[in-house]
Amino acid sequence: MFNSVDKRQGNHLSEFDYGYEASSPTSQTNEQSYYTNTNTTTNNNNNNNNGSDDEGGDDTVDMTFSQLYEMMKQQPVENIPANILQTLSKKDLVLCELRREGMNPQFKRDAEYWYNTLSVFTHQSNQDVIMSDFSLASNITEKFELIALEKKRIDILRRMFIVLRYGDLLYRKSKKTNDWMPWSELKGLPIATAMSHGSRIIIQLPKSAMAAEKKGIFSKLKNTLRPKDESSHDHGFWTWLLCGDENGSLEMVVTPETTNGSEAAKKGYLLFKRTAATHSLGYYTDEIKDEESPSSPAGGKKKKVKQLRRITANYTDQNNQRGTMKKLKDIIEIKEKLGLNTRNSKLLGSKEEVMLKHRHWGLNVSMSGFGKKLPVFLPYKEAKKARKKGPKKGSKVSYTTVEPTGEHSHIYLYYMSPGPKRYGGIMIGVEGSEPGKKDQSGEHHGITAGSPFIGVTDGMKWNKIKDMGMEEYPDKYDSLFIDLSSGWEFLKDKVNEWRDEMVFETIYIKPAQEAEEEAQFKEQQYIEDEDE
Repeated sequence: MFNSVDKRQGNHLSEFDYGYEASSPTSQTNEQSYYTNTNTTTNNNNNNNNGSDDEGGDDTVDMTFSQLYEMMKQQPVENIPANILQTLSKKDLVLCELRREGMNPQFKRDAEYWYNTLSVFTHQSNQDVIMSDFSLASNITEKFELIALEKKRIDILRRMFIVLRYGDLLYRKSKKTNDWMPWSELKGLPIATAMSHGSRIIIQLPKSAMAAEKKGIFSKLKNTLRPKDESSHDHGFWTWLLCGDENGSLEMVVTPETTNGSEAAKKGYLLFKRTAATHSLGYYTDEIKDEESPSSPAGGKKKKVKQLRRITANYTDQNNQRGTMKKLKDIIEIKEKLGLNTRNSKLLGSKEEVMLKHRHWGLNVSMSGFGKKLPVFLPYKEAKKARKKGPKKGSKVSYTTVEPTGEHSHIYLYYMSPGPKRYGGIMIGVEGSEPGKKDQSGEHHGITAGSPFIGVTDGMKWNKIKDMGMEEYPDKYDSLFIDLSSGWEFLKDKVNEWRDEMVFETIYIKPAQEAEEEAQFKEQQYIEDEDE
C-alpha cells in the first residue's frame, strides 16, 4: 500500500498554481468502466497540433492517474480493479489527468515519490520491510544486507538533494539563450521536480590546487600515475557525494567491474560502471556551430580555450531585497553520437585507474519506497490494443516489489574530475530504468537515445511538456545548472540541516549580502581566468 504523505506532512503544494489551464473533471458514471467502448481515438491536445495519435492521447480514456494514485494509497494494490491495469497505460492516465487537472498533480507526485523513497525507513521498521519479497535477497540474512545497502543508497540521494537545495540551482527555458534564472522563480516548484522530468543537472566543480592533498583511495595514486595525468586532480566532492566523507574509500561503494546494478547490489556495491552513454560533458571552445546557441558543441576546431560565459541570476532574500550573483559556466552537456569512446570509457586497466578515469556510472534507485508492492502496467501501445480487442485471453495482473534492480528508476552519473587548469563536472540524469531493462511504464531502455513519454515520478518529460505549448519549463538539454566553482565544502555543514520534507520545498535563497559577496568573488575569479 502507498503511504499517504499528505496525512503526515500536510499538502505542501496546495497554495501554488503551476500553470496549464485544465478542463473540468467529468464524473465517473460507471465504477467499472474506465474508458469508452469505441475503436475511435483522437488527438485531444489543442496545443499539440503536430502530434501523432501516439503522442496526443486517447479520448476514450475516462480515468486520471491521480484518481488511480489515490486508490493505491488507500488500499492494497491487489484490490485495484483488473480492468484498469489490463486496459490502461500510465501514459493514458497521465494524459487524461493533464486534460482535466493540469500539471499540478504531476508536481505534487514528484515530491511525494521522492519523499517516500528517502523516508521509507523513517516510517517503517526493518521487520516491516523484511516481509516483502525481493528478487535480490532469498533469505533473512540477505534481506538485512540489502536493507543496510539501501540505507547507504538513500544517503547518497539525500546528499544530491542537499546540493540541489543549497547549491543555487539555475534553469533556463532554452539552451539557445543565457537567460538563467533561480529555480525558485519557476512557480515555486519543489526541488524534487528538478529530478523528475528528464533533463540532466550539471554541477560545475572548482579547479584543483596543484599541491592539494588527495582524498581517500586517490591518496594511493599520486606516486603511481604520471604528474601530468590524474594525480593532480581533486576527487573530494565526488568522494563526499558517494561516501559522505571526502576522505572516504570509494572501494566500499563503487565496483570497477563491468556489471549491472543487480549483480553490483548482490556484491554489496552501490555504483557500477556503465560502459557507454549518449550524454557527456565538455568545455566551451573557440568556435561555436550556432552562434545563437552558447551551449552548442564546437564545430571544426576542437581546441579548448578559456572562454567563459557569464550567467546572471537574481536572488531574493526574505525582505525581497535584490542581490545579483555573477555565475561562470565553462562546462556544457554534449550529445554523443556514439556512446562508447576512449575519452569517457575506461574498460581496461587497474581498479584504481578505472575509478579515476572512467566517466559513465550508474546508481539504481528504489523509487517510491524500498519494499513497496506495485502493479505492473502495460506499455502504451499494448494498452491501446487491449481497449480495442479486449485483454489477452488468460492474462492476469502481475505485481512487483520496489528494489534496486534497475527497473524502479536509475540515476546516470557522469564524472569529470577537476584539474589544476580546468573545472570539473558531474552530470546527474534520473532515468526510468537501467539500460537494458524495462521501466515501470513497461518501456524498454535501449541503446538508442530515445526519450520515454513518462518520467520516474509518473509525470511527463520536459520535452513532451514543451511540445504541448508550455514553454516556461526547462529545456531538454543543458538547462539545469549548479555552479560550485568557488567552493563546495559549505555543503558538508548542510547535512545536519537536511530533512526529507525539504523535497517539497524550492531552493534555499541566500540573503542579499551573502549573494553580493559571492558575486564579487566570482567576478574576481572570472578576471583571473581571463588573464591566465
